[in-house]
Amino acid sequence: MRPKIPADSILRLGDFRQIFLADSISQFGTQILTLALPLVAVVSLDASPLEVGALSAAESLPYLLASVPAGVWADRVRKRPLLLATDVARAALLLWIPIAWWTGLLTAAQLIGVAFVFGLLTVFFEVGYASYVPSLVPRERLIDANTRLQVVQSVAQAAGPGLGGALVQALAAPVAVLVSVGGYLWSAVCVLLVRGREPLPGRADGKPVSWRKDAAEGLRAVLGDVLLRRTSLSTACFNLFWAVGTPMIPVLLARDLGLSAGVIGLLLTFEGIGGLLGGVLAARAARRLGHGPAIWTATLVAGAGFTMVPLVDTGWRLSLVSVGLFVSSAGMVVYNVIVVTFRQSITPDRLLGRVSAFNRLLVWSTLPLGAVLGGLLGQLLGARTTLWIAGLATTLSFLWIYCSPLRTLRDIPEDYVLGGSLTGSAPPGADGSGENASVSGAGGAGEDRTASA
Repeated sequence: MRPKIPADSILRLGDFRQIFLADSISQFGTQILTLALPLVAVVSLDASPLEVGALSAAESLPYLLASVPAGVWADRVRKRPLLLATDVARAALLLWIPIAWWTGLLTAAQLIGVAFVFGLLTVFFEVGYASYVPSLVPRERLIDANTRLQVVQSVAQAAGPGLGGALVQALAAPVAVLVSVGGYLWSAVCVLLVRGREPLPGRADGKPVSWRKDAAEGLRAVLGDVLLRRTSLSTACFNLFWAVGTPMIPVLLARDLGLSAGVIGLLLTFEGIGGLLGGVLAARAARRLGHGPAIWTATLVAGAGFTMVPLVDTGWRLSLVSVGLFVSSAGMVVYNVIVVTFRQSITPDRLLGRVSAFNRLLVWSTLPLGAVLGGLLGQLLGARTTLWIAGLATTLSFLWIYCSPLRTLRDIPEDYVLGGSLTGSAPPGADGSGENASVSGAGGAGEDRTASA
């Protein structure tokens, strides 16, 4: 049994602290990369909107192709070597961008290829990471761990774009990628310093199981559970149209409005600040509203915020992109913390990798489709109209959760297991009486983060 620790000292757990430190710096590199890659395409290579959409699709397509193998693999191997190998490989891969640019060899096709391989490595890293964290902290403290990791991501989102924009403006976009390389190397060093011995996963009876049966078990766990299924459908819809809109933001700001990389980075900084607010509010929202209402309300707020982005224009209306992304990010982080903790809490350790992988397959496989669709719509209708379509559609994605048992669900019964039914029994506290339960209790369904994300 994992030791109990004081409520304010989750970082006293040394191995979780190393993972926290690994995440802290690598997230800055990731946020810089998020801005640098499309600007490499738009500014350095003069890519078309369709090529920008293809670049985004290439990075997200591996979630469709590799999530299932990554999940089965993650449940069969030790997680620490997996994280270490993928961090080093991502750093080595990204080195090609500045090298090719310096030598005059960089093309849009190469950039798309690098993004695709980078996405493959990221799938394996994230599936391993999601199934590793619950082994480093007590289950009742998962919401604290997930909140801190989300706050790190939000701080990186707040500072990363501004830093990235300044680096791109001062050094050129391909050179700014070197900062991301350093972030992944830092992450690898911190993972290397994790001391806890991780047992090799395997069946209790020692008998081998085929990959097909392992994969089928993970799929049944996700699709057979009403909570996982509904949150997955909502997030898949949200991610589809988020991916339609996000590639058009730099196109609208850089090409249509003629803004510099530094100004774009400053405007996008507020997305991360909104995430910080979401990290502060997540546990409170779960306690005050209940799990189900907090989840669908956060989704609605995130979509409504994104609908403000296409209102941006010169003058004071430049601030609308910052306000919209601030609100949207706050809603997404509240959603992320509650649903990820929910899923981790009810999933047996031996299924964490596969449940995480199938969940990601369902909700992230819409990203490449959305990116390509966004590129086509941007080419045909323009960046602003495409953003209007994306904003309205993301707002409506909350209906998947609202029209389900999750609409009024305040907490999950303590004996709830994957695939359990909530139909016919009033959820605890549904009548509004009593104190709302904390997410760190015994249950819930979950979801990986909505795409901000």
